[in-house]
Amino acid sequence: MNRIKKTIARWALTIFGGTILLGAFSSIGCTVHTNGMTLPSPQWTKQRVQYFPAGPQYPLSKEEAMMMEMKAENSK
Repeated sequence: MNRIKKTIARWALTIFGGTILLGAFSSIGCTVHTNGMTLPSPQWTKQRVQYFPAGPQYPLSKEEAMMMEMKAENSK
């Protein structure tokens, strides 16, 4: 009888500890996917801002310049 009580107590402690660990890990700052949305971590206000400079208005400007140059050479 005493062995059964120890086993039940061990299982109860394991389940309780697992629940505590799961709660702790779920509160750690990481990205969360909920209802199809990707939500930021709670520490997003402490993260550094990433800056991406604006690119050219027309993304193929080098290719366009090369084509115009080739067109000018062919028309000579």
